[in-house]
Amino acid sequence: MRKATNDLKEANEKLESKLQQREAQLVRLERELQIEAALEKIRKRTLVMIDSTELNEVVTVLFQQLYDLELLPPEARTYFCHINPETDTAEVWMTHMNGTVMSGSHYTPLNQSESMHTYYEGWKRQDPVMVRDYSGERLTEYLRFLTELPHVKTDQNYQLLFQSAPEKIVMTDANFLQGNIGFMTFEPLSQAVTDVLVRFAQVIEFTYTRFLDLQKAEAQAREAQIEVALERMRSRTMAMQKSDELDETNMLIISQLESLDIPLSGTGIHICNSDKPESEAWMWDPFTGVMPKVTYNHTHDRLSAKIYEGWKKGETLYVEEVRGEILKEHLEYISTLLPDPATHEDSTPEYVFHIVYFKYGFIVLATPDHCPTEHPVFIRFAKVFEQTFTRFLDVQKAEAQAR
Repeated sequence: MRKATNDLKEANEKLESKLQQREAQLVRLERELQIEAALEKIRKRTLVMIDSTELNEVVTVLFQQLYDLELLPPEARTYFCHINPETDTAEVWMTHMNGTVMSGSHYTPLNQSESMHTYYEGWKRQDPVMVRDYSGERLTEYLRFLTELPHVKTDQNYQLLFQSAPEKIVMTDANFLQGNIGFMTFEPLSQAVTDVLVRFAQVIEFTYTRFLDLQKAEAQAREAQIEVALERMRSRTMAMQKSDELDETNMLIISQLESLDIPLSGTGIHICNSDKPESEAWMWDPFTGVMPKVTYNHTHDRLSAKIYEGWKKGETLYVEEVRGEILKEHLEYISTLLPDPATHEDSTPEYVFHIVYFKYGFIVLATPDHCPTEHPVFIRFAKVFEQTFTRFLDVQKAEAQAR
């Protein structure tokens, strides 16, 4: 009887152990399915990308999946970095401590602090996982570095962090070919969480490869668009038979600049006089449209004087953000050149002026914001226009000889 009871007890214990093992397997399987579902959502969002600007949306999906899996301890942040070894910077997309995604991205220099240099070297080695444990003097040095970054100065969460610094900050990064993803926490992560982070990094490598492919295709399409615009200018230049066709050619150039979808607030083509601070100018803005040719005096406002001085010095490109009284003064002078003068009290509060110089003058391109990626395009337009004006001078000379 006792033996039967013991056998039954032993059988029940074995059964209980098997049930517990099976339950543990089911929990692991369920967790694995959750992780795979999260990774699949990122893959799907990646595959439907048709524009490189959609990268931010994919990053948002990434962050959301990390939070849905409840991988993070309280007040943790997640981030995604693209590392550029040519500029030694990291472009970073990041969340706030409440999990919301920060708008846009920011850039972090990688060789301006010892801690970031160590991080940079780890990425170059392609270490699968890097853990930066900041405490004591290392934490002080890291926080000092952070205070110098522009995006940190506008982040209220960071300001609270500086007011009451924690004893420790732990940065856990999982590397992939183009960068890494990571967590900023106040305690070390478990091995299970780190393992999941590595898997997410592998999917993000696929995402970023897709992003780079789209960027490359967009760059090729953009280059083709620019070349078409420049070729139209060259063709019109070569077809010029009379010097009075210059007005028509200049209008074509302005229209080709518009066709490139650069957010222009105004453009102007100026042919300078080397003997006195004057130029012949063809100008355009979205409100007035194309203005008739005018004689422009560069002594009437400070901005115009500075631009003319740049041409006299033989500069190539001059960029200045113009606002306040200097802008108002400049716009008011332009108004006096128009058939129907207008006031500019309610005009845009600031412009970025891009002045591209060539042998005979300069082209003015005003935009609402800085657009450094367009600077090479502006310079190429100026070079083609220099060819245009050389052609005009040749035609003018031939006409004089014929007379």
